[in-house]
Formats: sequence, structure tokens, C-alpha cells
Amino acid sequence: MSICETITNSASVTKNLRNRQVVNYFDAVKCAFNMNPEVRAYLGENCNIDKNLRGLWSFTYAIINGRERGIKVLNADPDNLILGV
Repeated sequence: MSICETITNSASVTKNLRNRQVVNYFDAVKCAFNMNPEVRAYLGENCNIDKNLRGLWSFTYAIINGRERGIKVLNADPDNLILGV
């Protein structure tokens, strides 16, 4: 399961805000990390998933800048990045 798939799947069980299903970005990444060995291999087995994880920066940047279709940033606070799908 990819990070984008996890964001979409996680959002389906969270609260609704502005007519979108909402998910915390770092919670979705943690879920993808736990479920997908490829994500673990990419980020590193013993990493701390937060805004300081360099392996995640390019992906986070792509999401914030709207490159991932269907995912919208609802709160761009780097400590509490909230996405809607």
C-alpha cells in the first residue's frame, strides 16, 4: 500500500471537514510504513516519522504543492499537516 493509498483509505474513517474526508498526513505515513515493506525500506527501518524526516521531504513537498491528484491540503502547519480527499 502506497502513502497516497493510505491517505485515501485512512480518510474514509475520519471526520468530515469542508465536504472532504480528513486525515493527518503523518498518521497516514506511519500507517503506510507499518503496512508496506517498500515504504519501510525507502524511509529506513528505525526512522522517526515527522517533518524532519529527510526521506519524506520530496513527497511532502509534492502533496503540499498539489501534485497528488485528489489530495488537498486543509492545514499546512508542518507539525500538524491535515489533508482532505
